[in-house]
Amino acid sequence: MQIKPIHVGNNQYQLIELTFHDAIKISRIPEQHNEQRITAFLCAVLRNDTLPLQMTVQERYYLLMHYLDTQTDTVISSKRPYKNYMLANQQPFKKQAEFGKATCRQLTGRDAQILESVCAEIGDWFVGAMALQLNSPDVPNLPPLPAADCTDDVLIESLKARAEVLKTLPQSQFNLFYGVYAHMQDEMATLCRLSFDDDGFTVLGGTDDAPARFRPAAALTGLAYQLDRYSAAKGWPTGGGHADDV
Repeated sequence: MQIKPIHVGNNQYQLIELTFHDAIKISRIPEQHNEQRITAFLCAVLRNDTLPLQMTVQERYYLLMHYLDTQTDTVISSKRPYKNYMLANQQPFKKQAEFGKATCRQLTGRDAQILESVCAEIGDWFVGAMALQLNSPDVPNLPPLPAADCTDDVLIESLKARAEVLKTLPQSQFNLFYGVYAHMQDEMATLCRLSFDDDGFTVLGGTDDAPARFRPAAALTGLAYQLDRYSAAKGWPTGGGHADDV
């Protein structure tokens, strides 16, 4: 399988095809840990063990969709829906947006995995993402964002403390700050448009702007796919699938 170089901002990514061993390693990760699976997938196709956690979530899903769009030997290849979820007219790639005194940074792969480890339902995902991204002196008692090179433990404690501040705001104030946050999110959406449901990240697109979940499981073919199905049939926490999977 030949994949053309993918350009994002000043970066160029060259993906290679998964090996059978790569596919098996992905299938061994519990299905509900989709962000962890995406990290394993990108480590394999980029042959880089650190970059997938450093790149933005938009980049992660954009690369995954490009890979899936190139495949022709999968059970869903005839659907070919991926380009409907990638923004056609790319604007200059932004890692941060500003609105008045507020700033918002892009979520990274590390952020995504940490959110996955602490969020139980859709509200947790939205508030947790705001806590990791939004910085505004107008939000009362909101602690500053930690340094980008902080440890995972520091980042998790910061997320919890900032989320608690956001959750205890009066509803009118929260809605105001969420509106500012959503505006900056739209401004940074240059590759794809992200949202959440109870299970994590979704990508908005298609004819009715419907959310879809993109999973590395869709990149598993042949025997690797059959083994993933076998694990699901045995009731193990791998494989499976949902109605909105593409």
